[in-house]
Amino acid sequence: MSAIPTHSTQAVAPSFRFDVRSYVIRGEDPQQLAALAENYFAQFQPQGPVERLLVQTLILSQWSKDRWTRVETQLLDEAPDLAALVKDPASNRPLLQVARRIAFEDRRYFRALAELRRLQKLREPAEPPAQPEENKPVAQNWVCSVKSDAGPRAALPPQPEPVPIR
Repeated sequence: MSAIPTHSTQAVAPSFRFDVRSYVIRGEDPQQLAALAENYFAQFQPQGPVERLLVQTLILSQWSKDRWTRVETQLLDEAPDLAALVKDPASNRPLLQVARRIAFEDRRYFRALAELRRLQKLREPAEPPAQPEENKPVAQNWVCSVKSDAGPRAALPPQPEPVPIR
């Protein structure tokens, strides 16, 4: 079983019930899945049904990947000759199928994560935060504010001479 990610943010109860019983099989701890779900909901704080679905997809993808990784480990542990398996991976069809499932769960996880981040970015405020007083731009023209004996035009860079057209 992989480590359950924890976050320092205060846990926020999801706005709907996540029933873990339908996703747990024999030998798995439903409390681990419930803790995983609580951590994901606390981290992403989904708003609306689409974001909740994407967070649920993240949770179940990680849970399934962990499950398939345990199956892969068990297959490798029970293999009579690992060296032969490495030389001819086609000889162990179940192991290849498990590897495909693990890769599928990775893709599913990262697609859902990218879409969730995109949606959450869209709901962020469109206006940038107000700048503190010391970072506000100066209201007057910087060129004119340069003090010079020759007046405000002396601070400007020299202009190139016009080229006559022939």
